[in-house]
Amino acid sequence: MTRATSKHLYKFHRASRLPTFESRAQKQIRLASQRKDQLEVGNRRRLAQVLTVSHTMAEEDLNPPTNLADFDDPDWTTFDEDPMSADDTQTLAEIRRYNQSLIQNHRQRNWIGVMSQLFQAYLYLKKKTANWTLPCSLDDFSKDLCDCTPERQHTREVDLIDLMGQKQTTITFCSCSPDAIHLLGHGYLSCAPVFPQTAFSVRLLNFYNLLWNICNSHVTPFSEVMRRWNESLSVRLCAKNSNTPRDLRRNLSGAVDAYRSLKTMQRELLQHVTSPTKQDVLAQQSCPACFGHFPTVTDPSQPEDNHKVFICLDGNFQHRHHKRAEKHHLPLQVPSIFVSPDEIKSAEEEILAGEVAQKKTKKAKDRCTEQHKAADDRRNASTWKGCDDTGLFGCCCRHDSVLYYCNIHKAGEGRGLPMSIIKRVFSDLHSNMKIVILPRLNVGWGLTDGEGLERLWSSLSPLVSPQRYATRNHRLNSISHRSHFHNALGIEKMALVLKQKTAHAIKNRKYFQNVLDGLLARSNPHNPGNNFTENFFREQWQGQRTYELEQSNNSRAEKEKCAEFYERGEALRLLANSFLSQLTNPTPGSNQDQVLETYEKLQSLQKEQDVEAEKLGSFFSASYFNTITPRNPDLERRLALLWSAKTALFKAAVELQGEMQPLRDYQLDLPENQPITYEQFSKLALDDPFWNDGYLCLAKEPWATDSVVRTGIHAIMAIDRAKEEIGQLHIEIRRALSWGVFHREQLKSCIDQCIFGPNLADAIKARFGSAVNSAKVLISGEADAALTKHEQLLLSWHDTIKGMVALHLIPPEIIPPGWRALMEFLSLSSNQNDAPVNLDLLLEDEVLRDQDSDGESVGVDDLGEVFAENNQPGERLQEQDLVES
Repeated sequence: MTRATSKHLYKFHRASRLPTFESRAQKQIRLASQRKDQLEVGNRRRLAQVLTVSHTMAEEDLNPPTNLADFDDPDWTTFDEDPMSADDTQTLAEIRRYNQSLIQNHRQRNWIGVMSQLFQAYLYLKKKTANWTLPCSLDDFSKDLCDCTPERQHTREVDLIDLMGQKQTTITFCSCSPDAIHLLGHGYLSCAPVFPQTAFSVRLLNFYNLLWNICNSHVTPFSEVMRRWNESLSVRLCAKNSNTPRDLRRNLSGAVDAYRSLKTMQRELLQHVTSPTKQDVLAQQSCPACFGHFPTVTDPSQPEDNHKVFICLDGNFQHRHHKRAEKHHLPLQVPSIFVSPDEIKSAEEEILAGEVAQKKTKKAKDRCTEQHKAADDRRNASTWKGCDDTGLFGCCCRHDSVLYYCNIHKAGEGRGLPMSIIKRVFSDLHSNMKIVILPRLNVGWGLTDGEGLERLWSSLSPLVSPQRYATRNHRLNSISHRSHFHNALGIEKMALVLKQKTAHAIKNRKYFQNVLDGLLARSNPHNPGNNFTENFFREQWQGQRTYELEQSNNSRAEKEKCAEFYERGEALRLLANSFLSQLTNPTPGSNQDQVLETYEKLQSLQKEQDVEAEKLGSFFSASYFNTITPRNPDLERRLALLWSAKTALFKAAVELQGEMQPLRDYQLDLPENQPITYEQFSKLALDDPFWNDGYLCLAKEPWATDSVVRTGIHAIMAIDRAKEEIGQLHIEIRRALSWGVFHREQLKSCIDQCIFGPNLADAIKARFGSAVNSAKVLISGEADAALTKHEQLLLSWHDTIKGMVALHLIPPEIIPPGWRALMEFLSLSSNQNDAPVNLDLLLEDEVLRDQDSDGESVGVDDLGEVFAENNQPGERLQEQDLVES
């Protein structure tokens, strides 16, 4: 093999050589440390030299003695092995950790230095190749990126992996541009910033990005699939000096990280040049129905925007991260969708300052705080011992779009997490907004269920296992990348989601209206001679709310003491009966000591009962109840015991439901007074009517004693909530459509400014430096591609909106004025560009509908048919039937 000479080192161009980051002072310190280490290990080195000399002398003796036991030489010395001490082992581990940290930080600095130029080349080639979808995607465009002379160029072998093959080819590099840019000019993205040996095609990374977001395909199985697939199409890429195939898992992971960084820079660039306010950014990346632009209403029959935004907050402790998986080589980089740790700390300090100002102590906790065990690390504390990041705290809107996350670091679900997110949302919107918490059946909330985060955690569940052992930065970036894709899908389906919500609200209004009509036709036993009326049900609802508000904590504590008094009385009665049975009917094996022990227990319980009776003397007085009707002590005792039992049972139900977090629709019309099993109890929702009659023990009003009145109250409230939901949906539809028109104007304005406007100069200098003219060309191309994609989105929305108007789900007056004109223009241009379709898709669907089921295409409606009794089709709610009825 030819020995490498010094002139071969010059083939490594400037961008491939590792730069020097050591000053003279640092070099002196390093040399002094080396001399100190040499002095400390000098004795060990001399020992090793003596061993070496001894072995050399033994080798020189060609006739060593056969019996080593009889060999007696004063010059022969045997040394025992000197193992490393615990301090030396720890020092060696720290040295290795420090060395690895230097390598990781050096690699990160190299990526930062390359990424700016790589991003500009990415934008240019993305437009030239239509995001690497044209036949010329893998052609050599490196000459468009660099015009170096042949004297400054050199070649090197690089392994290139694509969707349709892999090869080892010679790539030309130069000394003025990084290697990653030349590889990108060939349509490949390198896995390393400096001196890359492997690169993956951008179209392969585009494919894997969709596969990872939709099918949750991990890097390891995907790299193995691509290796076997490409080997069947082309050649095998072998490891160095071996015939075994290369393991490309780490290489693919590095290329995927670089690809995601480019996508993040692309998204943030478009938001920076098109969205002047933070609310516009939220509308663009999260939910246009909540944060979209709402124009002035010119039609007096249509309501104004109520400026309401519905968000839900919840924590998830499955997304943990093991402490040993993080080596702390790189500082934590928090994505934009995450609230920074400094903001969380500031919110916690603000809460503590408010408590000090109000003179609150940690001991003064209310019942809600005591019930919330996640805040004190009590529920899953045993599983958090080996974790540094214990979970996520998220915030989403009523359309399940992610707003922000908080990374829970070595803590529980503390109050600073929701506080920091709320402050961030306030800073993005208006500072004069107010917070209202959703109680049950309150006014103004519509049919908002607050379960959006449960559905979000379900969609993020495939990331729990792999990200638990990834680095902290990789974990946060993966969650951020998946969440942005989740929001993009939500925006694509926004019109369909609003349509489904509208149909659901109309269905609820119709159902409960039928229930209410049936009740209004019945006679009212609480008002003889009259039927039930809506005013009667509303008065009963107001009486129920007033009663609940008047129940103070002190009165509740007295009721608990009263229940304990009755429970102790029941225990005393049972113990007395047992004592009497032992005296009257002694058994042969009975013991006198047991009888005396029972008697002592009776005396002790009786003393406690007498003391408690003196304390509760005022509670049993007639003046306490403010009633002139005769009291029934036995009934009060039974009701108090029932109230205590149901209170304890409800606490158990809260614990059980908090662990299960079911994602299903509950049936609220279960029959009353029916025995239930534990399986049925575990499925019982917390808003089930079973729990709503806990006040029956203490109130005698119709709303507390008559189930028909409770049904009427529920029907009245459900109709009101359905009407509120329909009104809120009309506002959200108007917001979304107005945002669609407004954002299109923003994109067109950005393109115009790139041609002849000065408004983007500051944004361009901040991201691209002094190359303003070339940067304008790149931004114009990216904005033009975004404009085309946005117009396709609006056309897909328009089909759904037209169907809603045709089915009379929404009135045509809520559609913004500019929407119709824009849709006519886009539809006309789209029809001119589209080719005629001659495929008979309906015939093919009819043929495939009756084939054997694979089990994956079974929807909710199909399950109704599968499990229908007597093979009869299940009932379906069709929008046409809804409108016709």
